[in-house]
Amino acid sequence: MRLRILHITSRADHSGGPRHVYDVVRGMRDAADVFVACPNDRPFRDRYVELLGPQRVFTIPHRRFSLSALMALEGAIYRERIHIVHSHGRGAGFYSRPLARMTGVSCVHTFHYVNTSSKPWTLEEKWLARYATAVVAVSGTEAECLRRFDVVPAEKINIITNGVDVPGTVPSADVPVRQVVGIMRLEPEKSPDLFVDICRLLPAAVECRVLGSGTMMAALRTSGRAEFPGAVDEPRDYLTPGTIYLATSKGEGLSLAMLDAMALGVPVVASAVAGHTDLIRDGENGLLYPWGDAIRAATQIVGLLEDTSLRQRLAEAAWRTVTHSYRVERMVDDLMKLYEAKG
Repeated sequence: MRLRILHITSRADHSGGPRHVYDVVRGMRDAADVFVACPNDRPFRDRYVELLGPQRVFTIPHRRFSLSALMALEGAIYRERIHIVHSHGRGAGFYSRPLARMTGVSCVHTFHYVNTSSKPWTLEEKWLARYATAVVAVSGTEAECLRRFDVVPAEKINIITNGVDVPGTVPSADVPVRQVVGIMRLEPEKSPDLFVDICRLLPAAVECRVLGSGTMMAALRTSGRAEFPGAVDEPRDYLTPGTIYLATSKGEGLSLAMLDAMALGVPVVASAVAGHTDLIRDGENGLLYPWGDAIRAATQIVGLLEDTSLRQRLAEAAWRTVTHSYRVERMVDDLMKLYEAKG
Protein backbone atom coordinates (compact mmCIF):
# COMPACT_ATOMS: atom_id res chain seq x y z
CA MET A 1 0.00 0.00 0.00
CA ARG A 2 1.30 3.44 -0.93
CA LEU A 3 1.12 5.66 2.12
CA ARG A 4 -0.60 9.06 2.03
CA ILE A 5 1.01 11.45 4.50
CA LEU A 6 -0.02 14.93 5.63
CA HIS A 7 2.77 17.08 7.11
CA ILE A 8 1.70 20.04 9.25
CA THR A 9 3.87 23.06 10.12
CA SER A 10 2.57 26.26 11.69
CA ARG A 11 5.19 28.39 9.95
CA ALA A 12 6.60 28.46 6.44
CA ASP A 13 8.93 31.43 6.77
CA HIS A 14 12.71 31.49 7.13
CA SER A 15 13.35 29.05 9.94
CA GLY A 16 14.60 25.54 10.59
CA GLY A 17 11.21 23.85 10.99
CA PRO A 18 9.85 24.71 7.51
CA ARG A 19 13.22 23.91 5.99
CA HIS A 20 13.15 20.49 7.69
CA VAL A 21 9.64 19.80 6.35
CA TYR A 22 10.79 20.80 2.85
CA ASP A 23 13.73 18.38 2.98
CA VAL A 24 11.47 15.58 4.23
CA VAL A 25 8.82 16.18 1.59
CA ARG A 26 11.41 16.49 -1.18
CA GLY A 27 13.00 13.21 -0.11
CA MET A 28 9.86 11.08 0.23
CA ARG A 29 7.54 12.34 -2.52
CA ASP A 30 8.56 9.48 -4.82
CA ALA A 31 7.88 6.85 -2.15
CA ALA A 32 4.57 8.21 -0.80
CA ASP A 33 1.70 10.55 -1.64
CA VAL A 34 2.60 13.67 0.33
CA PHE A 35 0.52 16.68 1.39
CA VAL A 36 1.43 19.77 3.44
CA ALA A 37 -0.60 22.10 5.65
CA CYS A 38 1.17 25.40 6.35
CA PRO A 39 0.62 29.18 6.54
CA ASN A 40 0.79 31.42 3.52
CA ASP A 41 4.38 32.45 4.33
CA ARG A 42 7.37 32.78 2.08
CA PRO A 43 9.62 31.24 1.02
CA PHE A 44 8.57 27.72 1.93
CA ARG A 45 4.89 27.68 1.01
CA ASP A 46 5.90 28.46 -2.57
CA ARG A 47 8.50 25.69 -2.40
CA TYR A 48 5.94 23.17 -1.14
CA VAL A 49 3.60 24.13 -3.98
CA GLU A 50 6.43 23.76 -6.49
CA LEU A 51 7.17 20.26 -5.19
CA LEU A 52 3.62 18.96 -4.76
CA GLY A 53 1.25 21.19 -6.73
CA PRO A 54 -1.28 23.62 -5.22
CA GLN A 55 -3.95 20.96 -4.73
CA ARG A 56 -1.77 19.20 -2.14
CA VAL A 57 -0.92 22.25 -0.03
CA PHE A 58 -3.54 23.37 2.52
CA THR A 59 -3.61 26.65 4.46
CA ILE A 60 -3.53 27.13 8.23
CA PRO A 61 -2.78 30.36 10.17
CA HIS A 62 0.77 31.39 11.06
CA ARG A 63 1.51 30.11 14.59
CA ARG A 64 -2.12 30.37 15.65
CA PHE A 65 -4.75 27.71 16.28
CA SER A 66 -7.96 28.01 14.26
CA LEU A 67 -11.01 25.82 14.76
CA SER A 68 -12.08 26.42 11.17
CA ALA A 69 -8.63 25.32 9.93
CA LEU A 70 -8.89 22.20 12.09
CA MET A 71 -12.25 21.32 10.58
CA ALA A 72 -10.95 21.98 7.06
CA LEU A 73 -8.02 19.61 7.69
CA GLU A 74 -10.42 16.98 9.02
CA GLY A 75 -12.29 17.19 5.71
CA ALA A 76 -9.03 16.96 3.77
CA ILE A 77 -7.99 13.83 5.67
CA TYR A 78 -11.21 12.05 4.72
CA ARG A 79 -11.25 13.40 1.16
CA GLU A 80 -7.61 12.55 0.40
CA ARG A 81 -7.67 9.24 2.33
CA ILE A 82 -4.71 10.25 4.51
CA HIS A 83 -3.07 7.44 6.50
CA ILE A 84 -0.64 9.43 8.69
CA VAL A 85 -0.56 12.99 9.99
CA HIS A 86 2.94 14.20 10.91
CA SER A 87 3.20 17.48 12.83
CA HIS A 88 6.39 19.50 13.21
CA GLY A 89 6.70 21.77 16.26
CA ARG A 90 4.37 22.92 19.00
CA GLY A 91 1.85 24.88 16.92
CA ALA A 92 1.39 22.07 14.41
CA GLY A 93 0.89 19.64 17.28
CA PHE A 94 -2.31 21.44 18.29
CA TYR A 95 -3.76 20.30 14.97
CA SER A 96 -2.31 16.82 14.48
CA ARG A 97 -3.20 15.14 17.73
CA PRO A 98 -6.84 16.33 17.86
CA LEU A 99 -7.10 15.29 14.19
CA ALA A 100 -5.86 11.81 15.11
CA ARG A 101 -8.53 11.62 17.81
CA MET A 102 -11.24 12.89 15.44
CA THR A 103 -10.41 10.79 12.38
CA GLY A 104 -8.63 7.70 13.69
CA VAL A 105 -5.53 8.21 11.50
CA SER A 106 -2.06 7.59 12.89
CA CYS A 107 -0.21 10.62 14.22
CA VAL A 108 3.55 11.24 14.36
CA HIS A 109 4.75 14.36 16.16
CA THR A 110 8.25 15.87 15.98
CA PHE A 111 9.12 18.31 18.77
CA HIS A 112 12.22 20.02 17.26
CA TYR A 113 12.77 21.63 20.68
CA VAL A 114 11.89 20.38 24.16
CA ASN A 115 11.12 23.18 26.63
CA THR A 116 11.09 21.23 29.90
CA SER A 117 11.73 24.47 31.85
CA SER A 118 8.09 25.41 31.18
CA LYS A 119 5.62 23.57 33.40
CA PRO A 120 2.61 24.56 31.23
CA TRP A 121 4.41 23.17 28.16
CA THR A 122 5.13 19.89 29.95
CA LEU A 123 1.53 19.48 31.16
CA GLU A 124 0.18 20.37 27.72
CA GLU A 125 2.40 17.83 25.99
CA LYS A 126 1.57 15.10 28.51
CA TRP A 127 -2.12 15.61 27.80
CA LEU A 128 -1.71 15.61 24.01
CA ALA A 129 0.71 12.65 24.00
CA ARG A 130 -2.13 10.18 24.44
CA TYR A 131 -3.31 10.93 20.91
CA ALA A 132 0.09 10.51 19.20
CA THR A 133 0.94 7.13 17.73
CA ALA A 134 4.66 7.97 17.85
CA VAL A 135 6.89 10.95 18.58
CA VAL A 136 10.20 11.85 16.99
CA ALA A 137 13.13 13.31 18.92
CA VAL A 138 15.71 14.88 16.60
CA SER A 139 18.62 14.19 18.96
CA GLY A 140 19.58 11.83 21.74
CA THR A 141 19.57 14.71 24.23
CA GLU A 142 16.02 15.63 23.25
CA ALA A 143 14.88 12.02 23.71
CA GLU A 144 16.53 11.89 27.12
CA CYS A 145 14.71 15.07 28.20
CA LEU A 146 11.38 13.60 27.13
CA ARG A 147 12.07 10.45 29.15
CA ARG A 148 13.48 12.24 32.20
CA PHE A 149 10.51 14.57 32.54
CA ASP A 150 8.00 11.87 31.58
CA VAL A 151 6.55 14.07 28.84
CA VAL A 152 5.78 11.15 26.53
CA PRO A 153 5.59 7.40 27.22
CA ALA A 154 9.04 5.98 26.52
CA GLU A 155 7.68 3.38 24.09
CA LYS A 156 6.45 6.16 21.78
CA ILE A 157 9.83 7.91 21.45
CA ASN A 158 11.87 7.42 18.27
CA ILE A 159 15.22 9.13 17.70
CA ILE A 160 15.48 10.26 14.07
CA THR A 161 18.14 12.91 13.75
CA ASN A 162 17.95 15.75 11.22
CA GLY A 163 19.75 15.44 7.92
CA VAL A 164 21.10 17.77 5.23
CA ASP A 165 22.56 17.57 1.74
CA VAL A 166 26.30 16.85 1.82
CA PRO A 167 28.82 17.57 -0.97
CA GLY A 168 30.81 14.62 -2.23
CA THR A 169 34.16 15.96 -1.02
CA VAL A 170 35.07 18.14 1.93
CA PRO A 171 35.48 21.81 0.94
CA SER A 172 38.82 23.40 1.83
CA ALA A 173 39.12 25.55 4.95
CA ASP A 174 42.71 26.39 4.01
CA VAL A 175 41.97 30.05 3.22
CA PRO A 176 42.18 33.20 5.38
CA VAL A 177 39.10 33.80 7.51
CA ARG A 178 37.12 36.81 6.33
CA GLN A 179 33.87 36.50 8.25
CA VAL A 180 32.05 35.05 11.23
CA VAL A 181 28.44 34.07 10.45
CA GLY A 182 25.46 33.06 12.54
CA ILE A 183 22.10 31.84 11.23
CA MET A 184 19.26 32.18 13.72
CA ARG A 185 15.94 33.73 14.58
CA LEU A 186 16.56 37.02 16.38
CA GLU A 187 14.80 35.98 19.58
CA PRO A 188 16.07 35.79 23.18
CA GLU A 189 16.40 32.00 23.21
CA LYS A 190 18.90 32.19 20.34
CA SER A 191 21.04 34.84 22.14
CA PRO A 192 21.93 37.07 19.19
CA ASP A 193 23.07 39.70 21.71
CA LEU A 194 25.74 37.23 22.86
CA PHE A 195 26.85 36.95 19.22
CA VAL A 196 27.42 40.73 19.22
CA ASP A 197 29.32 40.60 22.53
CA ILE A 198 31.64 37.93 21.13
CA CYS A 199 32.23 39.84 17.90
CA ARG A 200 33.19 42.98 19.82
CA LEU A 201 36.20 41.01 21.09
CA LEU A 202 37.38 39.98 17.61
CA PRO A 203 39.80 41.82 15.31
CA ALA A 204 38.07 44.62 13.43
CA ALA A 205 39.14 43.18 10.07
CA VAL A 206 36.81 40.17 10.57
CA GLU A 207 33.29 40.82 9.28
CA CYS A 208 30.47 39.54 11.48
CA ARG A 209 26.89 38.98 10.35
CA VAL A 210 23.76 37.21 11.47
CA LEU A 211 21.22 35.94 8.96
CA GLY A 212 17.69 35.92 10.32
CA SER A 213 14.83 38.08 11.52
CA GLY A 214 12.84 38.48 14.70
CA THR A 215 11.71 40.78 17.48
CA MET A 216 15.27 41.81 18.43
CA MET A 217 16.19 43.00 14.92
CA ALA A 218 15.83 46.78 15.47
CA ALA A 219 17.84 46.82 18.69
CA LEU A 220 20.58 44.60 17.29
CA ARG A 221 21.07 46.70 14.18
CA THR A 222 22.29 49.55 16.38
CA SER A 223 25.05 47.38 17.88
CA GLY A 224 27.66 48.77 15.50
CA ARG A 225 29.75 45.57 15.34
CA ALA A 226 27.74 42.89 13.54
CA GLU A 227 25.61 43.19 10.42
CA PHE A 228 21.99 42.03 10.47
CA PRO A 229 20.83 41.87 6.84
CA GLY A 230 17.66 39.96 7.72
CA ALA A 231 16.46 36.56 6.59
CA VAL A 232 17.74 35.20 3.29
CA ASP A 233 16.29 32.52 1.05
CA GLU A 234 19.55 30.57 0.67
CA PRO A 235 21.65 30.88 3.85
CA ARG A 236 24.00 28.11 2.67
CA ASP A 237 25.30 30.60 0.09
CA TYR A 238 26.91 32.51 2.96
CA LEU A 239 28.73 29.45 4.33
CA THR A 240 31.72 29.88 2.03
CA PRO A 241 35.44 29.18 2.47
CA GLY A 242 36.96 31.76 4.79
CA THR A 243 33.98 31.59 7.18
CA ILE A 244 33.63 30.52 10.82
CA TYR A 245 30.15 29.56 12.02
CA LEU A 246 29.27 30.91 15.48
CA ALA A 247 26.28 29.49 17.39
CA THR A 248 25.03 31.20 20.56
CA SER A 249 21.70 29.48 21.29
CA LYS A 250 20.60 28.55 24.82
CA GLY A 251 19.35 25.21 23.48
CA GLU A 252 18.38 23.42 20.27
CA GLY A 253 16.69 20.32 18.98
CA LEU A 254 19.36 19.70 16.35
CA SER A 255 20.41 22.76 14.38
CA LEU A 256 20.05 22.50 10.61
CA ALA A 257 22.17 25.63 10.16
CA MET A 258 25.01 24.04 12.09
CA LEU A 259 24.67 20.82 10.09
CA ASP A 260 24.86 22.89 6.91
CA ALA A 261 28.05 24.57 8.12
CA MET A 262 29.64 21.26 9.03
CA ALA A 263 28.61 19.69 5.70
CA LEU A 264 30.20 22.60 3.82
CA GLY A 265 33.51 22.42 5.70
CA VAL A 266 32.96 25.58 7.75
CA PRO A 267 34.58 25.37 11.23
CA VAL A 268 32.02 25.67 14.06
CA VAL A 269 32.27 27.42 17.42
CA ALA A 270 29.14 26.68 19.45
CA SER A 271 27.65 27.11 22.91
CA ALA A 272 27.84 23.88 24.89
CA VAL A 273 24.08 23.33 25.17
CA ALA A 274 21.61 20.59 24.31
CA GLY A 275 21.52 19.90 20.59
CA HIS A 276 24.95 21.39 19.97
CA THR A 277 26.66 18.83 22.20
CA ASP A 278 24.93 16.06 20.21
CA LEU A 279 26.80 17.25 17.11
CA ILE A 280 30.08 18.74 18.31
CA ARG A 281 32.90 16.86 20.01
CA ASP A 282 35.01 19.66 21.42
CA GLY A 283 38.40 19.88 19.76
CA GLU A 284 37.59 17.05 17.31
CA ASN A 285 34.97 18.33 14.84
CA GLY A 286 34.33 21.79 16.29
CA LEU A 287 34.80 23.91 19.41
CA LEU A 288 32.44 24.35 22.38
CA TYR A 289 32.32 27.16 24.94
CA PRO A 290 30.14 27.61 28.04
CA TRP A 291 26.99 29.50 27.08
CA GLY A 292 27.35 33.18 27.99
CA ASP A 293 31.16 33.12 28.07
CA ALA A 294 31.95 35.67 25.35
CA ILE A 295 35.63 35.79 26.23
CA ARG A 296 36.06 32.03 25.85
CA ALA A 297 34.21 32.00 22.53
CA ALA A 298 36.21 34.93 21.16
CA THR A 299 39.47 33.27 22.23
CA GLN A 300 38.49 30.12 20.34
CA ILE A 301 37.66 32.10 17.21
CA VAL A 302 40.96 34.00 17.37
CA GLY A 303 42.73 30.67 17.69
CA LEU A 304 41.04 29.50 14.50
CA LEU A 305 41.96 32.73 12.73
CA GLU A 306 45.61 32.06 13.45
CA ASP A 307 45.78 28.29 12.90
CA THR A 308 45.08 27.10 9.36
CA SER A 309 45.81 23.46 10.15
CA LEU A 310 43.31 23.49 13.04
CA ARG A 311 40.61 24.98 10.80
CA GLN A 312 41.19 22.32 8.16
CA ARG A 313 41.28 19.47 10.67
CA LEU A 314 38.00 20.54 12.31
CA ALA A 315 36.36 21.13 8.93
CA GLU A 316 37.30 17.68 7.64
CA ALA A 317 36.11 15.98 10.82
CA ALA A 318 32.83 17.93 10.74
CA TRP A 319 32.22 16.94 7.12
CA ARG A 320 32.86 13.27 7.99
CA THR A 321 30.44 13.50 10.92
CA VAL A 322 27.61 14.78 8.73
CA THR A 323 28.45 12.42 5.86
CA HIS A 324 28.33 9.36 8.10
CA SER A 325 25.38 10.20 10.34
CA TYR A 326 23.33 13.21 9.23
CA ARG A 327 22.52 12.87 5.53
CA VAL A 328 19.03 13.83 4.41
CA GLU A 329 18.63 10.45 2.66
CA ARG A 330 19.15 8.58 5.94
CA MET A 331 16.62 10.83 7.71
CA VAL A 332 13.96 10.20 5.07
CA ASP A 333 14.59 6.43 5.09
CA ASP A 334 14.21 6.32 8.87
CA LEU A 335 10.94 8.29 8.72
CA MET A 336 9.52 6.02 6.03
CA LYS A 337 10.34 2.97 8.15
CA LEU A 338 8.52 4.58 11.09
CA TYR A 339 5.48 5.38 8.93
CA GLU A 340 5.34 1.84 7.59
CA ALA A 341 5.47 0.46 11.14
CA LYS A 342 2.81 2.81 12.49
CA GLY A 343 0.57 3.38 9.47
